[in-house]
Amino acid sequence: MSVRDILVKLSEITSPSSNEEMMRQYIMSNFGAMVDKFSTDAHGNLFLMKCGRNKVKKTLMIVAHMDDIGIIVTYIEENGLARFDKIGGLDVNTLIGQRVNLLTSHGIIQGVIGAVPPHVKKENGQKTEISDLWIDIGATNKHETSTILSIGDVGVMKYEFSELLGNRVTLSAADNKVGITILMSALSNLRVKELDNLDIIYIATSQEEIGLRGASALCQEYQPDYAIVLDVTHSSDYPGIKKAIYGDVKLGNGPVIPISADSSKVLQSFIRGIATRNRIPHQIQAFARPTGTDLNAIQLRQQHTLTGLICVPCRYMHSPNEVVSIKDIEDALDILTRSIEELNSVILDEPNAYCPIGTIPEE
Repeated sequence: MSVRDILVKLSEITSPSSNEEMMRQYIMSNFGAMVDKFSTDAHGNLFLMKCGRNKVKKTLMIVAHMDDIGIIVTYIEENGLARFDKIGGLDVNTLIGQRVNLLTSHGIIQGVIGAVPPHVKKENGQKTEISDLWIDIGATNKHETSTILSIGDVGVMKYEFSELLGNRVTLSAADNKVGITILMSALSNLRVKELDNLDIIYIATSQEEIGLRGASALCQEYQPDYAIVLDVTHSSDYPGIKKAIYGDVKLGNGPVIPISADSSKVLQSFIRGIATRNRIPHQIQAFARPTGTDLNAIQLRQQHTLTGLICVPCRYMHSPNEVVSIKDIEDALDILTRSIEELNSVILDEPNAYCPIGTIPEE
C-alpha cells in the first residue's frame, strides 16, 4: 500500500484517547503478519516486534501515537440534547456546527454540535465555553436519546479525506494518523530486509493527547538503545503563526528534524546527516523546551536511550480539518527507513553520557 492509501484508510478510523480499539485492531489485522510477534499492554499500547538474527544487537523503538482528540458525553438534557466535555486540546471555537461520530453500544452514530446562533445571543461576540454547546442526534427527549447514547460515550469530529491542490490533503486527526502511516509504511518496507543487528519494536501508543500516558508506560518493559518518535508539528506558512516562536516551516518543504530538549544531539544529527547526504528535503525547527510529543515521556524515563524525532508539518492542528503534504510524509518515511538501515550497521553513543560517578571520561 502507498503512503496515501494507508492514510486514507486510517482517516476512516475513529480512535479518541483511551478508546483506540478500532485502530489497534486495524493495525494488528493488516500488519501483524509482517512481524515476529505483537502484543498489547494494560494501557492500550500496541507493540509489533521484528527481531534481528544476531545474538549481540541493539534495540530500536519507533513510536507514533494512535489516539485522536475528541469528546465525551457527560449529561443528557430532558429535551434529548447531550452535553459533553473535551478529550485533549480541542479548540471550542472550531466545534460549533460540526458533525461528530459517536462510539456507542449500537455502533457509530452521527450528531451535530449545536449552539445558540449569533442572531439571538444576548451578547454578540461573547466567548464560547464548552458548557454553551451540546450534541443533537435528532432525538426529541431524554428517554429517546438514552436508548442510543450513554454517559461516557466518546466521539470525534469527522470529515472525509479530501484532496487539495499541490499534493496536499485534508483530514480529521492528521495528528497523528500521519505518524501511524509512517510507522506502518516503514514496517512494511523493511519486513524483508535483513537487519540482523537490530531488534525493532514498532509501537502505536495510546493516550498521548491527554498527557503522554501510553508512552510513559513503555519504559517499564523496554530499555531500548534508540527511540525515534513520529508526529506532526506546526507549519508556520499561514497568517497568525509567529515565526519567531515556531520557525519558518512550510508545507511541501520536507519533514522537520527538530532541535529540542528531549532529543539526543547525536541521534538527531545522525538522522539529519542521512537526510542531507541523500538530498532528502527537510527542515529545522528549534524548541527551547520539550516538544510535547511522546519523545518527552520516553526521554525522561529512559536513562540510556538515545532519542530522536521526525515531524511532518501540519496546518490547523487540532481542528476538524487539518492539512498536510503527502510529499512531506513520503520524505519522512524515506529518512526514517534509511536511518533504520544505517543504525543496523553503526553504533551510536552520546559522548560522555554514561560516565560513572568518580571516573574521568576519556578524550
